[in-house]
Amino acid sequence: MEEEIITSQEDAAAFLGCSQRTVVRMVQRGEMPEGFLVKKGKYTKQLWTKKQLEQVKEALQKRKEYYKKI
Repeated sequence: MEEEIITSQEDAAAFLGCSQRTVVRMVQRGEMPEGFLVKKGKYTKQLWTKKQLEQVKEALQKRKEYYKKI
């Protein structure tokens, strides 16, 4: 079975319901996997599987629920 690929930080941010900057920060802090790096010419893109991002999305929702209680 082939997994769906999320092809950009913009798409990942839209899937997670956050900004691109939040995606960058989460990768830097280790809260989100870096993704597969694919180099095309002078550009490097990060790719994630939908399964990877679903785990991150679930963790974000738990964090939001936690902060609502405080």
